[in-house]
Amino acid sequence: SLWMDLFKEIICDRSIGGQNLPQNVHIIAACNPYRLKGKRAIKQSRIGVKMKTERNRGYNSSEIKDLVYRVHKLPESILDHVYDFGALSSSKETEYIRRMVKNLLGRSHSNERHKHFSDLIEFSQEKIRELNDNERSSSSLRDVSRFCKTYMWIKTKLIPKIPMCSNIEDASAISLSLAYCFYFRLDRQSRQRYAEGIRNRSSFQAIFKKRIVDFDKEVKKFLKLIVNRDFFKAPRGIVYNDALTENLFMTFCSILQKIPIFIVGKPGSSKTLAMRLIRENMKGVHSDSKFLKKFPRVAVFSYQCSPLSTSDGVEKTYKLAEEYLRIQPEVIAVVLLDEVGLAEHSPHFPLKVLHKVLDEDHKHTTVGISNWSLDPAKMNRAVHLYRPSPCDEDLKKTAEGMISNNKLHQRLHAVAKACNKVFLDQPIADFWGLRDFYGLIKSLNKSIDQEGKFEPASVRNALLRNFGGIPEFQNKILQLFFQELTMTSNGESPDALDL
Repeated sequence: SLWMDLFKEIICDRSIGGQNLPQNVHIIAACNPYRLKGKRAIKQSRIGVKMKTERNRGYNSSEIKDLVYRVHKLPESILDHVYDFGALSSSKETEYIRRMVKNLLGRSHSNERHKHFSDLIEFSQEKIRELNDNERSSSSLRDVSRFCKTYMWIKTKLIPKIPMCSNIEDASAISLSLAYCFYFRLDRQSRQRYAEGIRNRSSFQAIFKKRIVDFDKEVKKFLKLIVNRDFFKAPRGIVYNDALTENLFMTFCSILQKIPIFIVGKPGSSKTLAMRLIRENMKGVHSDSKFLKKFPRVAVFSYQCSPLSTSDGVEKTYKLAEEYLRIQPEVIAVVLLDEVGLAEHSPHFPLKVLHKVLDEDHKHTTVGISNWSLDPAKMNRAVHLYRPSPCDEDLKKTAEGMISNNKLHQRLHAVAKACNKVFLDQPIADFWGLRDFYGLIKSLNKSIDQEGKFEPASVRNALLRNFGGIPEFQNKILQLFFQELTMTSNGESPDALDL
């Protein structure tokens, strides 16, 4: 760091610019450990747009991009003054969890219920760490506090307001709280392992009174009750697939609870769309939906992050939200940090100001959208949603929602399968993505003939328009798609201007 020499002088020499510090001034400093990530964490943090880091002096420089915390190495002269605080032992953490659960739930639940809650939280904490190369910082006591708060909110504030849902049992609120705090932060394979583990816990079975319950299906069933076209109006052509449903639910719950959230996923995973629907639908008593009329109006203050972002720009957005709240105190102010991951490439370190805001601010809510994970110093201060890459079935459901023609469902499945193969085996990582898939489906939708079929020429034009850009890969893509569609490609490819 450019300032490390100054810190060394203050801490070791007790002087600034050669001037000794007064005897009554005592220096206390805190820093995160300089430690490499595990292989799984490195792989997950490298999703999305890749940027060259060898010329970059920001948080994502080649020196520190694979560290757990994006920090610089301390000089050897300072190491003599370092005390390693370490981490809580498992027994101490268990004791803290049980006390936190008991204090929050109080007498409204029996001691046996407290034990069930504590066991599920303890399992979730350890499972998250296990799935992140046993990195202790991947889960913390902040998650315990968020779980307790979310459970009480869902049970007392959310469920009673959902139409025709008075019979929802308490166990569903527990499942949804576990999903909100732990499950949705995982990738696809890790979600399956977590769901299997939680389903086999005796505490989970006891809560559901020995009924065999699939955790994943239980969560999805509840999400459909909240996130649908009756509550969140969307323009024609927008599909409520798993990505948009999860993004909307997590953002909706975080905003109303004033819990900061980071949504991480590749471009095209409906992150910005979810915020757009929140902005357009959550208008308080003026909302179109009777359900959303029961909640406060949301005002969004956006800050577009970039590699040139500064802390002043971030702070001004928060101040603007505070000024608005003085005039409209009944509104929930949301600060949207769009592409917040790009700010980590800034040499000005603008995201340091978030630490205090995320910890202490309860006036407004922070929503961060990123193509990759931030470091744990920020992620642990917020709930986060990780959007896995879509599978064949996800793409198929999305395509069927965009083209409402039952005759084409088999064809659309073939298109989805071919697209997924392209995503997994493209010559340049992330060159083609979900937005190209959406564009392809829209182009195909326009080219359906009167009999509800695709013409080979229309398919070829749609592919070249949306999956072009690499001439030497063009024939391979055409061959792959036509093979999956069991169609024959006839004719010559059109000129680029004709597309």
